[in-house]
Amino acid sequence: MQVDKVTLVFDANPLRTRCDIDYHRRDLSFSVLHDHDYWEFFAVIRGKCTHYINNKQYVMQSNDCVFIRPADVHYFTKDSSDFDYINILFRDCVVRAGCGYLIPPPTLYNELLGKAILTYKLNHAQSEHILNYCSLILASLNDTQHNRFIARMLCAYLLEMFEYNESAVSLPDWLNSILVAINKTPAAELNINDLIKDIPYSHQYINRRFKQLMGKPLITYINEVKLNHACELLQKNNASILDTCNDIGFYSVSHFNHLFKQYYGMSPKQYQKQFRQ
Repeated sequence: MQVDKVTLVFDANPLRTRCDIDYHRRDLSFSVLHDHDYWEFFAVIRGKCTHYINNKQYVMQSNDCVFIRPADVHYFTKDSSDFDYINILFRDCVVRAGCGYLIPPPTLYNELLGKAILTYKLNHAQSEHILNYCSLILASLNDTQHNRFIARMLCAYLLEMFEYNESAVSLPDWLNSILVAINKTPAAELNINDLIKDIPYSHQYINRRFKQLMGKPLITYINEVKLNHACELLQKNNASILDTCNDIGFYSVSHFNHLFKQYYGMSPKQYQKQFRQ
C-alpha cells in the first residue's frame, strides 16, 4: 500500500522567516513519511530509534547521525524509552554556499546529493561541540545577523565532518592514542608536549599527519576541546570568566576571549549572559 507523503517547508514556521538555521531537541517518534525543502542534521543523543530513509531501514543509537537532504524521504520511530535526539535545520542556500566555500561549486554539493545516504558516528568531542552550537542557535533566533553567522559556521563544520568521513582511512595507533588521551585528560592539563612525548616520531611529522588525517592541526583540536568545556562552565551562573579561563588551562584572559569569539562569534561574557536571562 502506498503511503501519502507530506512536504515540510522551512518558512512554514513564521519564527523562521528571518533565520537560516533552527534547532529542536525531542524524545518522540515522527512517523509521518515526509521530505522538506531544507537540510536536516539528525543526531541521536540517547537511546535508539529506527530511521526509514528512501525506503531503507537504519537502526540508530547514541552519537549516530545523518544529514537528511531536501530530496530524501524519511520518518523514524523510537525504539527505547530513553530515546532523545536533536535535529538542526539549514536552508538549502546555506549548504550550497558552504559547499562552494570548501570545494569550488558545484562539486561537493553534487557529490553529497549523489550519495545513497550521509551518515556519521560522532565522537564525544564532536557531540559536545554540536550541542554547544545548539545553545547558540536558540539564542540567535531573534537576531538575523547572528543566526546567519551561526548557520555558516556550523554548516562548514558539519560539511567538513561528512566530507572527511567519505574519504576516511584507518587511523594509525599513535593517533588513536592521542585521541584517547585527549578524551581522558582534564581540559586544564591538555598540552601537546605531554600528548606526544611517548610517540616515536618528530613533532613536525605528528602535526603534519594529524592535520592530514583529522582535517585540522593538533593545537586546533585541543583548543576546540578546551573551548567546549569552557561553554559548559559558562552555563553555570557562578562561573567567572577568569576562573573558566584557568579551569581550561588558558593563562591569558585576552587570548581566551580572542579564541572564544573567533570560534563562537561572541565573547565568553556574551555567551554566559544568554544563560542568565
